[in-house]
Amino acid sequence: MKKTWKKLMTVIMAAIMLLMTATPAFGALGIGIGLILLSLGLVGLVFFVWAASRALPAILRRFTDFCGNILNRGKKGGDRV
Repeated sequence: MKKTWKKLMTVIMAAIMLLMTATPAFGALGIGIGLILLSLGLVGLVFFVWAASRALPAILRRFTDFCGNILNRGKKGGDRV
């Protein structure tokens, strides 16, 4: 099983390298696609940092307030159990 997988990956990599070196257009296309994917990754990273620093705390604050309202339903301001 492992040898079959290894041979398949070797054939796929050889085909990709053949396409990249066959004509300059395929090489440029591959570089362009790689740069587009890199830029999408950077945009995703910026969104993740924004979500982790701004949106996530706000969502958690609203969720804990909601749970607190459910648990403390019917109690007055200073009442404790």
